Amino acid sequence: MKTAAQKFAIFCFTAILFAGCAGHPPRHLAVAIGGGENVTTNQTITLNAIVSNDKSGAGVTWNVVGAGTFTSTNATLTYTAPATVPANPVVMVTATTIATPSVSATISFSIIGAGAVAVNITNPITTAPAGSDTNIVLNATVTNDVNAQGVSWQLVTAGTTTACAPACGTMVTSTTTSFTYVPPSTVPANASTSIIATSIADPTKSSTDTFTIQAMATSNLMFLSGPYVFEASGFDASGNALTLGGAFTADGKGNIGPGEIDVNDNGTVTNTTTVTGTYTLDSNLRGVITLTSALSAFSATPTLAFTIDSATNTGSIISVDTQEMAVSGLLAGQSGTVASTTPSGNFIFRGTSDGLTTTSDGVAVRSGMVGRFTAGVGGAISAGLVDSADIAHGNDSTDDELTGTFLTTDGSGRGLISFNTDSSGPVAGQYAYYIVSSTKLFLVEVDNEAPGQFVAVARTQALSSLTANSVNGTGAFGLIGADDGGSTDNGQLASAAIGQLIITGGTAANVNCDVNDSGSISLCSTNEMTASPVPGVVAFDPTTGRGTITIASGFDDGFVDSLAFYLEANGTGVMLDTTEAPGVGTDSVNEALVGDLIPQTSTADITGQVQGLGLTGDNQSFAITGEFNVAGNGTIAGLFDGSFPDADPILNSTTGGMVMGSDGTGRSVISVTGDVFGGTTPQAAAAFEVNPTQYFVIGEEVDPNMVLFFPSSLGIFTPQTLPPAQAAASPAKHAEKAGKVPMRRPIPAAREHNRRHAAKPRTMLPR
Repeated sequence: MKTAAQKFAIFCFTAILFAGCAGHPPRHLAVAIGGGENVTTNQTITLNAIVSNDKSGAGVTWNVVGAGTFTSTNATLTYTAPATVPANPVVMVTATTIATPSVSATISFSIIGAGAVAVNITNPITTAPAGSDTNIVLNATVTNDVNAQGVSWQLVTAGTTTACAPACGTMVTSTTTSFTYVPPSTVPANASTSIIATSIADPTKSSTDTFTIQAMATSNLMFLSGPYVFEASGFDASGNALTLGGAFTADGKGNIGPGEIDVNDNGTVTNTTTVTGTYTLDSNLRGVITLTSALSAFSATPTLAFTIDSATNTGSIISVDTQEMAVSGLLAGQSGTVASTTPSGNFIFRGTSDGLTTTSDGVAVRSGMVGRFTAGVGGAISAGLVDSADIAHGNDSTDDELTGTFLTTDGSGRGLISFNTDSSGPVAGQYAYYIVSSTKLFLVEVDNEAPGQFVAVARTQALSSLTANSVNGTGAFGLIGADDGGSTDNGQLASAAIGQLIITGGTAANVNCDVNDSGSISLCSTNEMTASPVPGVVAFDPTTGRGTITIASGFDDGFVDSLAFYLEANGTGVMLDTTEAPGVGTDSVNEALVGDLIPQTSTADITGQVQGLGLTGDNQSFAITGEFNVAGNGTIAGLFDGSFPDADPILNSTTGGMVMGSDGTGRSVISVTGDVFGGTTPQAAAAFEVNPTQYFVIGEEVDPNMVLFFPSSLGIFTPQTLPPAQAAASPAKHAEKAGKVPMRRPIPAAREHNRRHAAKPRTMLPR
């Protein structure tokens, strides 16, 4: 049955009467009435008379035969049906032209019963938290509300009709369909409160929601509060490169907004400036952000999981969206004092590009870059240098000049920057930058025409403090990249390297390392039998902070042939694998490995509470975030979330395992279980530590059936401080959304340019 609104929205010309010849009426004078069909009891409708060729503009007179009341003008008639259906339910309405009374039109309709009015509050609440300052919105619907009058609202003490505001809270706004309520700051003497929605059409009909005002429990939500920025990279559900960066504000009570996010999905760039949503945060400071703002490549409710450290307000973030992409990256609290300023000073940076830089055959490849620049007056970039490489060509640029301009930021701390280089490498293009603080920036490439798709991190460089001796010292590094086996016929497969770098005398280097090249495992070794430091030659320019490390036969010895690095301070900086590509007199394979070098301050046993991030180098690896605690006896207990392209995300995956004692280089062996690490069978990993609660991790064990194995990802673990009441608690397993555990692509058969040796025997791993 059609609703009354539908019936009277239909414009039907029910009668057209043409004037006769008598009295010479105006030619072609005609009248029509808009309306028709049935009306319900108490319903009010408006009929319109349309008179054609009425030169006098006199309009019509109206006549109504039947029950009901009406008012009229010379153009419209407003009719109200009676409260009950009369014995004769038919109503006839006639409109007669004033200019020519012989011309008229008539319609008829019937009065029918409307049915009983019923009111329903569609989203009632049972409790309201005092002191939360949270807007609670209730909605009401009214059945058989023939004139769509809706409801009126009351906020009362439960069981009465006595208004109780402001003691029981306040009504912020109300409409005929919704009511916005804010709980009081404290629990009132009578905590039982009702919100009543009463039909305006029939005041005898109403709906009541009774709830209890409760003291707000101490909430973990407060540990995500204020402005934040993030960057993430990985792959969409189709395996194409997906990068994003953004800013948002968390209110400490579970709400997100305002915010702004840039997404680059396989070269298609979008910028969303109205980001809002909600978030959760558990006692292990792991949470899920659900946005109400659409993002390219994501579902209608983009979903991200994150982990945060209460001491530093930094963490990690990954996708756990139903569109089944896998991206991961850094999350950091933003310094509001610099959000609207243009960056200035000296910076070093490192970045990766997942897949847009292409060979002549059109095959997507991975790229890496490291460099420095000075941002001066007006945002002009000077004294810029950049080294870049991709896995098909090797070096794209070496010590290349970098110029550009920063544009003014907006309220989210977002601005645009253009990079220009002398070479034809993939770095040039336009980037969106998000200010973390005066010492750190996140960048994401947003140039549709650029050959790359970089996500980068820039940090302040203490250039004036660098000397020739700044390069000396011992550091730990973690690098992520990929390779194509030296052939563009092969898709990229992830590579990751971790290790210890010792530089002495400003010219000599020794490297201890582990490399996972798409499941092919190697350790630094000069004799291919036992782990041993690989020597190299260092060159360093303190005026720019740029240096190089050349390692004779480094690739054959389990690592790389050459590296470029830029220091931000003594012993701290960024590194890029610059090993040449095949075809230039070497069997090496360029992997564009890129990452951080951090001074190693301790080689004691790994222990304590940490948060972890897993970075991906191919579309066959997990993006992960989570936390675990290593007890004094080396046992691991924690929880992780993970995502994998074209597979259900995995939330709240229980993680267990054991950490072996550290050797003299700060290397440890880890045995770990968990869905995001390959399943319930313990998988082996290696770690090189900066200190006992900061270390880099890569997988060290291959499933003999080549089905599941520890991902070829780079794990970055940093200290995590939990809320005081939770600091000593073991992570508890929450209700899980158990997705399918993805099956990694089988390890490729040995190929001419694959990682230097077959996997080293597992007996070598403990060193």
